[in-house]
Parts: sequence; structure tokens; C-alpha cells
Amino acid sequence: MHTIIQKLDQQISTLRPDFYARFHEGLDDKQIDALEEKYGIKVPTDLRTFYRWKNGHTSYSYNILINASTINPLELALEIATDCIKCFIHDEHAEKDWWHEKWIPIFCDGGGNYICYDVGGFFTGKEGQLITFWHDSGIREVVAPSLE
Repeated sequence: MHTIIQKLDQQISTLRPDFYARFHEGLDDKQIDALEEKYGIKVPTDLRTFYRWKNGHTSYSYNILINASTINPLELALEIATDCIKCFIHDEHAEKDWWHEKWIPIFCDGGGNYICYDVGGFFTGKEGQLITFWHDSGIREVVAPSLE
């Protein structure tokens, strides 16, 4: 994961310096630990490494990375996950399997659609896969077997 992040950092900083300048500085372990405690969610090692690199963007720019999405800051990702659990799991009127409590929406397109880090391996049993969440469709697809 470290090698991939180094390559990603080098490529974005060289090819897209304006976009790169909008990243938040990475988090340290104490900050991640505090967010885990606040939201009651354990952040997996590879996702921790990712957020140690950069903590999302300072402003939205939906023209790079994955599916025209930007990176959610970790606290926002955990807040969205918590809100979605309340709305889509604990609501008796919510559609079954619309949201899963083990999803962390790390990428966002600004329209309520996410690419989520799947802590639990909901569809395939493969923990750490990335899956789509479309706000207006029940289709969920695995877009990558891992964050790496």
C-alpha cells in the first residue's frame, strides 16, 4: 500500500498540482483513533494508511480519481456511514440491503453516490473491497477487490 500511495502522490502532484494543493494533510494515528472512538468504527490498516497520506479534499473537484469522485475526509465518511445506518438500516420502511453497516463511503461524486470501503465483505465475503452505492438505484457493484 505504501508503494502505491507514493506513486499516486508523485503522479497527482506532478500532473495535477492545482488539484493536489486542495488535499487536506494526512491524519496521524491519534486523530484516527479519536474518530474510531467517536463513531464506534474500526478503520482497517490499509484505509488508515490511505488517510495518513491525505485526508480528503478542501473543496470538491469531481474530475479525477475514481468515477469522477473526490475523497471524503475520514470524519465526513464516518459521519455519512453513521447517518446511512440510521436512515437505511434502522428505518422499518427502508429497502432491504440498501445500505450495510460495514460500508465506509470514502469517495463521493457530490450527488449522493459513493464508492464505499466494505469492511465486512457484504456481497462476496472479501473484506476491503470497494463497492458502489447509488442513491437512486439498488444496484451495488464491486468496483475493485481492495483499496490497493
